[in-house]
Amino acid sequence: MATGSRVIVYYITGGGRELAEKLSEAMPETECVSYTRDSVSRDWQTAKALVFIMASGIAVRSVASFLKDKKEDPAILVMDEKAAHVVSLAGGHEAGANDLAREIASVTGATPVITTGTDSNELTSIDVFARDHGLVIENRGYLSHISRRHIRQTLLKVFNETTIELTDDLLGVRDVRKADVIISSRLYEVDALMFRPRELYLGLGVNSGTGAEEIEKEVSKFLKDNGFSPASLALIATHEKKKREEAGLKEFAEKMGVRILGFTTEELNCVKGVEESPAAMKALGVRAVAEPASLLASGAKELTIKKVKCKNVTLSLSIARRGRLDVVGTGPGGLEYITPNAIKAIRESDVVVGFKSYLDLIKPLLPGKEVVSSAMTQEVKRVQRAVELATDGRKVALVSGGDPGVYAMAGLAYEVA
Repeated sequence: MATGSRVIVYYITGGGRELAEKLSEAMPETECVSYTRDSVSRDWQTAKALVFIMASGIAVRSVASFLKDKKEDPAILVMDEKAAHVVSLAGGHEAGANDLAREIASVTGATPVITTGTDSNELTSIDVFARDHGLVIENRGYLSHISRRHIRQTLLKVFNETTIELTDDLLGVRDVRKADVIISSRLYEVDALMFRPRELYLGLGVNSGTGAEEIEKEVSKFLKDNGFSPASLALIATHEKKKREEAGLKEFAEKMGVRILGFTTEELNCVKGVEESPAAMKALGVRAVAEPASLLASGAKELTIKKVKCKNVTLSLSIARRGRLDVVGTGPGGLEYITPNAIKAIRESDVVVGFKSYLDLIKPLLPGKEVVSSAMTQEVKRVQRAVELATDGRKVALVSGGDPGVYAMAGLAYEVA
């Protein structure tokens, strides 16, 4: 996926500029730029999407030499200045060009032109499904094969060990051997596309000076022996001193693409029912590291795997299937006043909950979302429903009027949660 954060809208004519400004008003994260020969080379690395309001030939020739890898390239779209059509040209799934085309269409009244196979056949794009639910595609080379099967059969069989809800064309099955797609942190020796939820919270104690290579070897063996995929690691939890001082641990975490969460001695010692370690007490003044760190990080009530002691590394594991609740405000009352972070939270949510009048203000952001609306004076029920959905593992945006801190929606959500 593109690493940039900007949506650049290029225009050439006066009509194109008017359309670009209209997009900018409705989509605050966009930037209007007068197109020049050097525009693409200047913006390629920092943009998540490039929208060309001009002839498609100009757009194609402008980006041709820059396109390298669909996992890294920005979304490329082109539209005419009369806003008759908006075309998803490249990066339809990986970079989100298809979704952006639909959003632009909702703002301008344009017809979105989307040519990817699953979208053309009104099927779920499984790579977008994985992205939207925070799933890691472990065997990405198998993706094209499964996508072609999806188009041919119009239905995929999914073995799902998470709380993620499947769409109508993804059929849940109980026999893992019959699955086209597996959503699980566990290892299965079957011929299927593997989607890995980031749900494993690794508690780790480590002797001073232990190298990244040794840590990786021990963690890999630990996970494999217990039937879990390393791709499902959510984070590494340890003592704050180890997070701060151990270069090998930092190097390993960076390689795995996960963060390190450090806890204080006091926090670790507050966790009851863990196996105590004389070595940890001597070195850090703490009763244990791996087990309490894993439990604190995951919020789980019990360990999935109790402490395993290796030569220089101690490991423990717990699982947390968490949702997310973002409380967002509509600002003074228009889409153009909503902060970029609030827009991002709404776009990344599965469900949007709010008072109907507030939801009307953000209508261009709602296509494809499950929407839960209610009447005035139903604030408590709205918040309770939002918390329930998040507890079930959903990503929820709870919409408040104005500033949710000032208007107390954030406080109410905190109390209910």
